[in-house]
Formats: sequence, structure tokens, C-alpha cells
Amino acid sequence: MTDENSTAQIRISGMHCANCALGVEKHLKKVGIAGVSVDFATQTAYFSDPSEATHATVTREIEKLGYRVGGRAVPGGFGWLSSME
Repeated sequence: MTDENSTAQIRISGMHCANCALGVEKHLKKVGIAGVSVDFATQTAYFSDPSEATHATVTREIEKLGYRVGGRAVPGGFGWLSSME
């Protein structure tokens, strides 16, 4: 489900089902990124408060799970979310 009130978003590749997205979301919340929602259909993570983590932290945590951060990220006014193509 897309969170239209999100302030930032970032693409994740390699998710093959809704359970993949749920696993990413749960993991990010477990490491302290509470304001995150991951949507399998759009392959996107939505952040309501991107100041909770740095780009490097988000990327590292997602890659630990075997997924890749890539594609185009939307800034939403936060510096660490920028074009990643």
C-alpha cells in the first residue's frame, strides 16, 4: 500500500512477493527506522521521517537482507534521498 503522506521514498529491487516487502519493513523497524512502509507492488520503501537514518544505514540494512537499493529515489526535501541511477 502506498503511503501518499510520505515525505521520501526509495526503490528496492529483488523483492519477489509481499512477504519480502514485509520482511524488509519489519527489519528496518527493528533497527530503529519506525516511519517506514514497504510496498511490494511498487518495489518502494516510503519514509515518513527520513531523518531517522542515513542513506548508508538504509542501504546497508536492505542489502543485509539480500535486496538492492537502486533505481530512482525521490528526494522529498531530504538530502540523503537522491537520484541513484
